[in-house]
Amino acid sequence: MHDADRDRGKAFSTLFRLLGAGVVAGVLVAFIALPGVGSAGLTARDAANNFENMDSKMNTQPPSERTVVYDVNGKPVASFFDKYRESVRLDQVAPIMRQAIVDIEDSRFYQHGALDLKGTIRAFASNVESEQTQGGSTLTQQYVKNMLVDSATTPEEYKEVTAPTVGRKLRELRFALDVEKRMTKNDILQGYLNVAYFSAGAYGVQAASKRYFSKPASKLTLEQAALLAGITQNPTAYDPIRNPKDARKRRDVVLYRMLQLGHITKQQADAAAAKPIELNRTDPVGGCETSNAPYFCEYVKYDMLNILSKGKYWSLQPKQRQNIVNKLNRGGYTVRTTLDMKAQNAVDRALRGQVPPPATGSARRPWSSRARAG
Repeated sequence: MHDADRDRGKAFSTLFRLLGAGVVAGVLVAFIALPGVGSAGLTARDAANNFENMDSKMNTQPPSERTVVYDVNGKPVASFFDKYRESVRLDQVAPIMRQAIVDIEDSRFYQHGALDLKGTIRAFASNVESEQTQGGSTLTQQYVKNMLVDSATTPEEYKEVTAPTVGRKLRELRFALDVEKRMTKNDILQGYLNVAYFSAGAYGVQAASKRYFSKPASKLTLEQAALLAGITQNPTAYDPIRNPKDARKRRDVVLYRMLQLGHITKQQADAAAAKPIELNRTDPVGGCETSNAPYFCEYVKYDMLNILSKGKYWSLQPKQRQNIVNKLNRGGYTVRTTLDMKAQNAVDRALRGQVPPPATGSARRPWSSRARAG
């Protein structure tokens, strides 16, 4: 027996002497996530002793959201984001999509609490006997992890919330236990679907549905839902744009898992699996460069930055300015303006009829920048 396996076995034998079921579960999760840690026994035991004293309250506010600027008629003029996301209610997601994500990620989601002890022990045993690691995280734990990642705004914060340590896994479980007390299962599922990363710059199921199929999540078909549900396990490997073959294999795994659980028929699974991946892409665009009124957009942008900084934006240090930009890009603001593109185009034509355009420079309409900005 290898030393690492011996250490794991020794640590496992001490689990049930720890302070309670919650601690035992937490240490199990830590082992599953980190099967190769040679000193797992000591590390897990020390972490478990501190489990009850950990901070259990996690901020469950909605994840970062894009800011959208609208014209006077309610038509989008521009958007600002660092993560392309459009949060939706659970009833705005196709039932087949909700079923697919539960079936492939956590089929007992509605039967267990923050931790699925049965699934965890099975994954733990598999990891001890094999170098192939099985995950034991529930959807609630995945929701917590994704929320912590989304809230990280610096490289240091990101490193902390993704560190491959026992302590990090225990912290996630501690938060998950609290989340299960404060939120319903449907609220947790809704939160997960809105925060999860679906590759290709799409965060959340609505953004993913529009990104890959140019349709809302409420309109997803079986094969489309299975494709999206398969991505979240490894967004890089199962990106249907860059890795369509692997994405299709993963989609089919989801389909036959749904069949195994009795949620679709064999005829449905076979018919969906026989279809190639068909994408109808809409690439997310943001910033003023892609706006139909770029100069006006820039005016609004810097007005917003001044509002968010209480008029101090230009006097701030670079790092402080970046924090204000982050607020704009992540805050999910709705900005309604007085811009009337029909009137702007009329002014544009009138000016061009009287004033010759500059000899050089952009062909975009410079008069759009301040007209009706006030």
